[in-house]
Amino acid sequence: MDENIEKYLRMLKKQRVAAIGRAADMLWIIFEDTNAACSARTISLHVQSSWRITNTEKKSIIVASLDMYFPKSSEEYTDDFEWDIQGNNLFDEKSANWLENAGDIFIDEVQMDLWGDLRLSFSNGDQMEVFVDVSDETECWRIFRKDDLNLRHMVMTGEGVYF
Repeated sequence: MDENIEKYLRMLKKQRVAAIGRAADMLWIIFEDTNAACSARTISLHVQSSWRITNTEKKSIIVASLDMYFPKSSEEYTDDFEWDIQGNNLFDEKSANWLENAGDIFIDEVQMDLWGDLRLSFSNGDQMEVFVDVSDETECWRIFRKDDLNLRHMVMTGEGVYF
């Protein structure tokens, strides 16, 4: 694997999940950089392709990308359901519950396969899988450090990685 790619993947290891949310249907996860001298440093993962957070032991999908298009569990689906209103969909509900109920979650392991699919193994036994689901230069996911302008973004597309 390319040295630059390995650098970005190593950057995620041992980081604490600080927040999870969405901008429209793009997932974002903010990780608190536990290796930094300054606690304000964060690493971000933005995902625009298919993904899911699972627990193998419980044989359950905790939350997944298409949950954004369904109403939260207390509501019924109607033709005029507005999925893009914050707090209105199943993703908003399940992702908040996951972060709230799991306590501190750290990344134990980071893997990327030949196709650019990403797998994060968390300290609580859960896993996140991100799938490259396009064959062109469309962005699927990216890793970046918002507070470091000298560090380029690592962007995974259907045609490979760009920095």
